[in-house]
Amino acid sequence: MKKFVAMVLGLAVAAAMAIPAFAGEVQTTEELQIPEYAQTDYDRFITEIPADADLETIIKLENRNFKNIQALKPIMEEDSYKAYNKAVNNMKKKETVEAVNAALEARANLIEADSFDDRILMIWDGVEMPCVDGEEFTEEDIDTSQMFGYGFEPFAITYLVEDQSQAKGNIIAVSGGGYMVWSNGSEGYPAAEVFNDLGYNYFLLQRRVAPYSKEDVFMDYNRYVKVVKNYVMEHDLGGQDMYAALGWSGGGGTIMGGSVNYLYGYLNASVYDSDYVPDAIDEISGDVDVELVIYGASMILSQEDNHYLPAFYICVGSEDGNGPVTSTALRDQALELGLPAELYIVEGAPHGFGVGLRPANGAVPGTELWPYQADEFMQANRGFQTNRYYPAEDYVGPSEAAYHIDVPASGESKEAAVEEAEEAESTEAEEPMDTAGAEEEGVDIPEQYTLKKVFDGTYGFGDATITAGTNEEQNIFYLAWEAFDEQQVLEGTLEDGIVNVTYDETGFMTGDAQLIWDDAVASAQEWAAR
Repeated sequence: MKKFVAMVLGLAVAAAMAIPAFAGEVQTTEELQIPEYAQTDYDRFITEIPADADLETIIKLENRNFKNIQALKPIMEEDSYKAYNKAVNNMKKKETVEAVNAALEARANLIEADSFDDRILMIWDGVEMPCVDGEEFTEEDIDTSQMFGYGFEPFAITYLVEDQSQAKGNIIAVSGGGYMVWSNGSEGYPAAEVFNDLGYNYFLLQRRVAPYSKEDVFMDYNRYVKVVKNYVMEHDLGGQDMYAALGWSGGGGTIMGGSVNYLYGYLNASVYDSDYVPDAIDEISGDVDVELVIYGASMILSQEDNHYLPAFYICVGSEDGNGPVTSTALRDQALELGLPAELYIVEGAPHGFGVGLRPANGAVPGTELWPYQADEFMQANRGFQTNRYYPAEDYVGPSEAAYHIDVPASGESKEAAVEEAEEAESTEAEEPMDTAGAEEEGVDIPEQYTLKKVFDGTYGFGDATITAGTNEEQNIFYLAWEAFDEQQVLEGTLEDGIVNVTYDETGFMTGDAQLIWDDAVASAQEWAAR
């Protein structure tokens, strides 16, 4: 273990003058002295506090530093981290010089239980971290995130088994929380211990969330898969014939969006950020062998283009709203596509049961079984897409990474594959529908939906005004509303009132489709011509 070099602390206050508690206005004093900070392994996450900073600024910047450090909690010695956590909370509550001094001292006394360099994989090292074209954020915008502050960069935490010769595979995990928070406490962290005990190397992503967009999340995840594969190969770790993506809830939406539906194969961040310059990591495929989708199922949207889809293990609670319907639909769709698929519905379980050891909504018998079923499923599908990872001499590099190019079959030249991809790329894609600008009569809907209604509803994401569309036969549906400051759109087919989502604008709302459609059918508003 390594203890940080102790800082010279002491916010000197004149003996005859005590600085009053901060009460909202900016307070300054020449006696307030900010010490120089000792160098740490994670300086990239720390904002240096200026020597002439006033009390309000110090509190703001140290709260930012704390949020970035809390993402590194798994490598910190527990008692020193708890002391820092307590000191920062006290600082925010009391807003005094004494409380600030205690918080800075607690940070100086943090102890790394494990080396940053040994446990942390930075996702965007070597390239400029991408953002969706046209997206810009200020420091203040980023500081509004519930999980991190300005200066945060996505990274993965490694949990490796001791004997790599016995490693059964590599799990690439994303906790739930939509793209608003990380649900690591009940999901990502305890699952590491479970899957290590089962013999798997385990990697956990600390990704960007709001205010960043869903596409930023997908880019983080796609890059994360490639960074993990590169790390496994460079360090000659075991289990290279099994890469499994694991996602809970919104993490399930992330792994579906970032390696199945929107970014897959050799696609990279240039899909969303036209200024992004791919590097050698982007020459690695983003495909995986198995997706473990835990109460976060959505439909496969890319089967027409992505010919290297994974096998699916799916788990959901019977009391998880529309989750069982959506999960069953994903299982059935995967089987129809010829993919191995298994579904486990836990009787009586609600949303958010984690790994069953510390469930978010109360212990339910059976919630602890899914990791062991997933283990059996993964071992039955070892190497399902492994030949997709590194196609050797037929490898399609970053100059062609904007295309989705199938790995050439034996006897087929790389040039022929590239030519075929270029022809496909040149085919003009259908223009996406502009759904922005909801008005009192709701948003405009595509002309194939001949009937329309607008109604209000309350859901897990909050209150919303829903624009619903269908046709005379009621075998297709359209739903649009605003949530999380974004326009949400769902489209799909209907069979006996059961929805099958074929388009999810943000990638995170498929699980709500059935409930919203049922409300559309039951609402007092009448269907009217569009």
